[in-house]
Amino acid sequence: MLASWMGQMGNRRYAEALYPLLKEEGYDLQIISNDSGPGHIPGISYIPWELTTHTKVHSLADVAICIQNWQQQPAKSCIKLLDAAKAGLPAICSPLISYLKFIQRHPESALIADTPDQWRKALRSLHDPAVRLEYAKRLHTAAQDFSSLNIARQWQHLILPIIDKFDMKSWGAYMNPDPNVHLRIPRDRAHYDYAKKHLKGKKILDAGAFNCWLALILAEEGFEVTALDNCGEALNAGKDYANKHYANLHIQFVLSDILDFKTGGFDTILAFEVIEHCHNPQKVREHLSGLLDPNGIVLYSIPREVDINLNHAWVPTKKKVMEVFPNKSLELIPIPGRVNVFGNWFIRDEKQSDVDAIILFADPDKYLPGCLESLKNQPINKLILVNNGERDFQYPGAIIIKPDKPTTFSRAINMGIEQSKSKYVLVLNDDVILGNNCLKAMLEAGDDNTIVNPYSNCDYNWRHKDRIEIDSKAYTDHAELSDVQGHEAAIREYGNKVYTQNRQSVDVEWVALYCTVIPRNLIEKAGMLDPMFVWGVEDVDFCQRARMVGGKCVIQNKAWCFHYGYSTRKRVEERDKKNQEYLAQKYEKPVIVFYTGSAWVNWDGETPLKEGIGGSESAVVYLSENFVKMGYKVIVFGNPLLERVVNNVNYRKWEEFAEWNKYNVPEFLVIERHPDMFDGRAIRAGKVIFDHHDMFYTWGQRFANEQRIDIHLARSPWHKLKLVEAHGLNPNKVMVIPNGINKELFK
Repeated sequence: MLASWMGQMGNRRYAEALYPLLKEEGYDLQIISNDSGPGHIPGISYIPWELTTHTKVHSLADVAICIQNWQQQPAKSCIKLLDAAKAGLPAICSPLISYLKFIQRHPESALIADTPDQWRKALRSLHDPAVRLEYAKRLHTAAQDFSSLNIARQWQHLILPIIDKFDMKSWGAYMNPDPNVHLRIPRDRAHYDYAKKHLKGKKILDAGAFNCWLALILAEEGFEVTALDNCGEALNAGKDYANKHYANLHIQFVLSDILDFKTGGFDTILAFEVIEHCHNPQKVREHLSGLLDPNGIVLYSIPREVDINLNHAWVPTKKKVMEVFPNKSLELIPIPGRVNVFGNWFIRDEKQSDVDAIILFADPDKYLPGCLESLKNQPINKLILVNNGERDFQYPGAIIIKPDKPTTFSRAINMGIEQSKSKYVLVLNDDVILGNNCLKAMLEAGDDNTIVNPYSNCDYNWRHKDRIEIDSKAYTDHAELSDVQGHEAAIREYGNKVYTQNRQSVDVEWVALYCTVIPRNLIEKAGMLDPMFVWGVEDVDFCQRARMVGGKCVIQNKAWCFHYGYSTRKRVEERDKKNQEYLAQKYEKPVIVFYTGSAWVNWDGETPLKEGIGGSESAVVYLSENFVKMGYKVIVFGNPLLERVVNNVNYRKWEEFAEWNKYNVPEFLVIERHPDMFDGRAIRAGKVIFDHHDMFYTWGQRFANEQRIDIHLARSPWHKLKLVEAHGLNPNKVMVIPNGINKELFK
């Protein structure tokens, strides 16, 4: 039997190394390559690679050997598998990533071998001609993924999100928009019945409306409908039919691809037999979700096909549909009379909230039930409950965090933030009741850099002087349970009144974290709540850091939240005094941090004069001492033997910086010669300065996250030029400082 390897001469050694094992298993070996040099191993047939003959020569073998150095070259393509398929051969290949993915998509299209025993087993299995033939057939079929037509389609998938441009002549009678015709067609009747069963609200988008027959029915039934399609001929057929047979319908006809359509606020979106025509179904799903009202829903229908439909961008198998809609229930509805289609998958896709709510509680029976009830009509994604009490507690669908021992507010909220992945977190005390539309209004007032609080009774005499009356009861900055019992529904309903009033949001210096929307973007930039604060002032500190990195705080006066006030936190004079002292100490002076990283020796502020140290470390010592004299607080994260203060400069271990930076934002962060600091790490500072010293780094190596650096410091004009050329830096951000640092940069 003959085994064949084909490839560049530099890699032929891997096939040559396999030759003794091949001989043991009864195989000769031919190597087809562009090699014409010396060093051939006796017994192996070396054949020059020629454009017109290589496939024919390859096909004379019994087995293709696709051996690779997969550990050192993991990114190589699956071209050797395709060469084997072209030659009609079965293949044995190394566990290269591209081979593994190929075989995962097409099971049993080739054999995988890595160890000698695995190669022996694979080679022996292919002694049987029938087995070789079956593997060759499966590989040839699988290789059609890489046909020129399919490759062109993949390019088209990248460029155009939706491909269907129908030839209307082929649709015949189906082009008739008459709803009575379509309701007699089993597929269309199933779509109508499903829509009527699950529709929400009045404002409907029919995405992929075709000739608008369903849009016309719903508009006639009183819904406000937008019919959207990218086929002008089909859309015009529906529009002409509407003009002839209806009057005063609430319907709009929009010619557009789905991803180009930006109008939002729909209660229900219908996407019946649409998404299988879209090359990037996940992107289309996300886009449609973004067009929904906060409580809206998208209804999908996808045909369950058993054959390839060339009009579709992908084959809607159950596995593929579940990949597009993870964690969603698929309802299969049989629909008779369709060729190669055995029913449709129907999916209800509620709008995915961008908000995770975090609630700290101790007593699950006191305030928490009222808070949880008020959350039921708010657009929440995950509910995260931090149980600070002694009793276990469960709540359907919630993530429960139970600290080992009772903890503080800041630590508990940090635990919740670590469990959250959404764009926003809603920090809640358990003694709040959210009014209707509260979260919706808060999100309307904010963006990725805005912390938002609602209008609340607990801010009486602080943020406002309003007399808030609900059910003839007046509520101010503090209430007892007895004041609220029996009025919970009215308190929630009060949110509707507040939301519809012409009330403006107001910028403030800080907000109390009892019902607060915080963007994850700001958490990434400003850090977590500082655990050094004990039941108080952590909100003032966090808002201060948020403002330092470009954030702001607002009160959204169209959002209503009732707060019992002081129920989850009793004032303790000594504790509050310590919190205030710690806050004052954090912000008494502007902070400069030098990050120098590790070093060959331990050093701090005394080292330059006592023992001597390198020039860059000496520069940090003397600069730090001068900045202290100029009124700054300076921390050096370097390589001291022990943390200590020398000449009013705090020297700390460089390994401690990441933890410190979680809860502290310096006005200025100077990073010395460590571009790795920007490799996916969160860097928090008002201004980030990177001092290159005399370093140049690898030519062509660009700085990851370079936009996070405000100023680069170079040592000469030549140094600046080369840094700009090598790393693609913005020359306006590169400053030349030949000796020391220009203090003007720190203003």
